[in-house]
Amino acid sequence: MEFLETRIVDLESNKESSTANNLEFVPDDINNKMDEIDLALDDLEQYSRRNCLRFFGIKEASNEKADDIILKLANDIGVDLTLDDIERSHRVGRKFDNSTKPRPIIVKFCSYRKRNDIIKSRRRLKGSGKFIHEDLTYKRQILMNQLRQKTAVLAVWSIDGRIFASIKKNGKEITQRVLSINDI
Repeated sequence: MEFLETRIVDLESNKESSTANNLEFVPDDINNKMDEIDLALDDLEQYSRRNCLRFFGIKEASNEKADDIILKLANDIGVDLTLDDIERSHRVGRKFDNSTKPRPIIVKFCSYRKRNDIIKSRRRLKGSGKFIHEDLTYKRQILMNQLRQKTAVLAVWSIDGRIFASIKKNGKEITQRVLSINDI
């Protein structure tokens, strides 16, 4: 009987120490899994934005219709766009009375092809003060801003939500896809 009691006590103490040892490794596993989930969630959110573009530098007017503004802009850059090609469009953000900076317009297109036509023709806006950018997730927009601050980074752009940078390394200019600021 004493032997069994001793054996039970030994097993319980081994169980407690092995559980404590296992718990020491769990946070790293959880952190890695959380990082994977966070990346997957960001990828899904970016995918849901694939038909969207943001238009900057377009003056605001009272009683404006964002659809009409976008149709006129598309015509100005040579893209044949109709109202049926736009699913939804509106200004983004709060309007401030004393602000002279116009709020951007976000547009969700019915087809990826029409969205791509706009992206391909946006260079025709150069020098006009108007800009068209992909609708990036908050995380990717922050990454692009951080990359622009780096001295080794010559240029930053996005294609279909993927971020690329032109970097000067060892006297050579290279282009690479960037997933995090640590990639530079």
